[in-house]
Amino acid sequence: MNIEKAIDECLADLSLAKTTELAYRAGLKNFVKFLGREKINIEDEVSILNVDHFISFMPWLDKNFSKGASGVYGSGAKAFMNYLVISKVLTLSYLDTLRFNKASLRSHRRHEDKLPRFPEKDDVNKMLSAVHLYTEESPRKERNIALLEFLASSGCRISEVTALNIQDIDMCNRSVIVTGKGSKERLVFFSNVTAASLNAYWECRKSSLPTDPAFGRHDKGAGHKRIKRMTPTTARNIVKDIAMVAGVDPAKFSPHYFRHAFAIRVLSESGNLALAQDLLGHVDPKSTRVYAKIRSEDLRDKHRDIFK
Repeated sequence: MNIEKAIDECLADLSLAKTTELAYRAGLKNFVKFLGREKINIEDEVSILNVDHFISFMPWLDKNFSKGASGVYGSGAKAFMNYLVISKVLTLSYLDTLRFNKASLRSHRRHEDKLPRFPEKDDVNKMLSAVHLYTEESPRKERNIALLEFLASSGCRISEVTALNIQDIDMCNRSVIVTGKGSKERLVFFSNVTAASLNAYWECRKSSLPTDPAFGRHDKGAGHKRIKRMTPTTARNIVKDIAMVAGVDPAKFSPHYFRHAFAIRVLSESGNLALAQDLLGHVDPKSTRVYAKIRSEDLRDKHRDIFK
């Protein structure tokens, strides 16, 4: 069996969510690119691989990709290595396992030393103001307003938002159960403004069946018989367009930045790390802890409150 077929069988065997599968496939594509430096190509027998290829891949990722991409691509490579071990193609000694885990930990710590990139302090407010000014036909304008308000007040990932149907949303409690990474469900909440924006959007589009997607497509290719679901790519393009109107650098502001801003606000106003962790759906508190490294001016002001 060659490397290409082994990768395909590995991904099929894992039964991943579509977005995770695409991310892992991209990571393994880069793993194959990395192997090319060793004169190994995708048509070679998979038995040519050994643990050192996977260990050396970690620092190569660190040099060529961001923290997020490096982490996901590394996870894809680890899943492939585990698949090869289970399939008895690759044999790892206890020492090999320790060496690989050490390489992974070193990579993770290297990223932890770098402060994460957060949106500027007023970026979200600029975006929420701009979406009302953005020239767009109805119901796209109402949809865009509801989308940005939902992202800002819920802290959801864009894939979680676009997967919602109307019946998932509890307007009485202003809450919704979303399915996040690893198919884990969590309860999230949204603001009064968001609720009003959603109702205005659904009324405007004249379609609010319980099974309809909460956020739909309204382009020419979407048709008129039934509301089609908005894709994460469409949502990212909307955010990019609004960023340009808001005077925010679209290259530095994505839908996920609403989640960053949400986390920072929760921590800044509550000081409760556990609360932020639960609202964000983080399994590991370390993932939430990075948001405590808030903007330098906030750190300065808090220090001055303590040390007059």
